[in-house]
Amino acid sequence: MGEFLSVLTENGGLFASFFWTGIRLFAVGAVGALVLGIVLASMRVSPVPALRTVGGCTSARCATPR
Repeated sequence: MGEFLSVLTENGGLFASFFWTGIRLFAVGAVGALVLGIVLASMRVSPVPALRTVGGCTSARCATPR
């Protein structure tokens, strides 16, 4: 156990650097997914048929009341 702790204490800066890199990657991915989801959702409810088709909502699968 002492060897494990010495590895952690000797390389603490490296572990912290990798931890923050992982947090940044998570944040960028979350923001990207949110933006993509908003774009696709707005395409699905668009009155333009071409955007509805690209957004994945055809008239047979997604009936929108008019």
